[in-house]
Amino acid sequence: MLYDTIDLKVARPRARIPGPTQVLASKLTPPFPKAGQIERPRLADLVTRARWARVILIQAPAGFGKTTMMLQIRARLVANGIPCAWLTLDQADNDIGRFLSCLTLVCERLDPAAVSVPAHVAAQVAIGGSVIELMDRFAGVDGPFGLFIDDFESIQNPAVMALVKELLCRLPAGAQLLLSTRAVPALELARLRGRGELLEIQPSQLRFSIQETDEFMRAGRGLSLRVDDVAKLHRKTEGWAVALWLASLALERRDEHSAFIAEFSGSNSAIADYLAEDVLSRLPEDLRQFLAKTSILGRFNAALCDAVCGRGDSAAVLDELERANLFVVPLGGDPKWYRYHSLLAEYLQSHLKCIAPQSVPLLHRTASEWYRWQGRPVLAIEHALAGTDLDYALRLLSLHAEQLLADGRVRLLSRWLDAVPGTLLESYPRLRAVHAWSLAFTRGPSEAMARVEAMERAQIADPDTIAHLLALRPVLLDMMDLGEAAWSVGKENLKRLPPGHSYPRSILSNVTANAAVRAMRARMTVSSDLFFSLPARLH
Repeated sequence: MLYDTIDLKVARPRARIPGPTQVLASKLTPPFPKAGQIERPRLADLVTRARWARVILIQAPAGFGKTTMMLQIRARLVANGIPCAWLTLDQADNDIGRFLSCLTLVCERLDPAAVSVPAHVAAQVAIGGSVIELMDRFAGVDGPFGLFIDDFESIQNPAVMALVKELLCRLPAGAQLLLSTRAVPALELARLRGRGELLEIQPSQLRFSIQETDEFMRAGRGLSLRVDDVAKLHRKTEGWAVALWLASLALERRDEHSAFIAEFSGSNSAIADYLAEDVLSRLPEDLRQFLAKTSILGRFNAALCDAVCGRGDSAAVLDELERANLFVVPLGGDPKWYRYHSLLAEYLQSHLKCIAPQSVPLLHRTASEWYRWQGRPVLAIEHALAGTDLDYALRLLSLHAEQLLADGRVRLLSRWLDAVPGTLLESYPRLRAVHAWSLAFTRGPSEAMARVEAMERAQIADPDTIAHLLALRPVLLDMMDLGEAAWSVGKENLKRLPPGHSYPRSILSNVTANAAVRAMRARMTVSSDLFFSLPARLH
């Protein structure tokens, strides 16, 4: 035992603390490809064909596969004989001396024939006034090359950004700077775009298609999913690569894939942890509050956010979110509208209900009132119902339900009114009639007829509701193929129908007339059959 202990001490060398050059050199090594990745030749081809571009910008939120895409592009360039260098940035690289040390090592990788200078010495010389000399070394690299810089959003120091701009100006013909970033970099992109020197790969291009989702699950992760489950998972993740990866890890441990996918949402623990740790933890508290409050909005613009959050700078905040690619999706329009990635919205809503449940109804009420004053009753009612403010929602519905019925919004009305307890609807007889109409056109006449009979027994005195009931019964009889009864009841009810009431009158007139025509045809058919069935001698 003593021998073993001594032997271990002799055999194990003392740990060496890596020097500055060793630490920086590790940043120049590309990461290993992640398990289960799939090739995305369409994007790789797009980049390798773009030899005209001086800058290739891969810009997307966290977890969209930017680094994986960079690795695949790098492999393609290396296979084509083009030298490449890699640099992964972090917050420490905002120190100009450290950044210059990184550039020195990068230049040595691209031009091994250059005289090697210790990185920390090169940085000191460059800071002393020879930045141009370092830039000239890049300009002197013989032949085309690709310089990959990952996590470029780490750079906020204007002096370091100015160095990157200088480097960009000094790149020799055929050289390309390939950047992956979560945020839009301050690199005068408009000028590069105008000169035709910029190729941009946006989040929409990095999202997995439904075919790529299927390939990732089947070939990359060895999971055999039903076609409809793949479609559902793709819809829920919106092609977000990290969400598909996290979902696949969970699916590996389950036998019932369909049930898991049906319940998969932003409140899933793996998704929630990722968003909390890798996205939201980087943001200031004020911005996290803004995201949480506005997450209750399906779509939003600056004015709506100002109302819900009680602030006046939402336009600037939304611009910041868009530049930072924080899972905000522009929808266009004037003023500009946005939405959040569905999984982020679900996570934020779930988080808000946990930390401040009392705020949720108030936020929905504020959004509802904003939409009401904008003359958009559907969204006003949606938010009132979402905030469980049923009294307010029913008042809004009473004002707009009949117009929505006339506009054919029966599925919407059925969904809304199904969610309201029957005891509350008893105080709104016209809404009960509208509910019967919506049920007739969505679920058939039987359930609607039961509602009509219940209202008739209640002897409702409201003239508007009576007009609807007079039209509903013959319409439902006609839908039940009781044409004679529909005609008989319909012509009597037309006489009883009060003046006005355009919707009940028009639909009752049409149904009664059609029922009369069908009844007449049926009688003529019976008479004809009777005639031809008589013995020949009677003809």
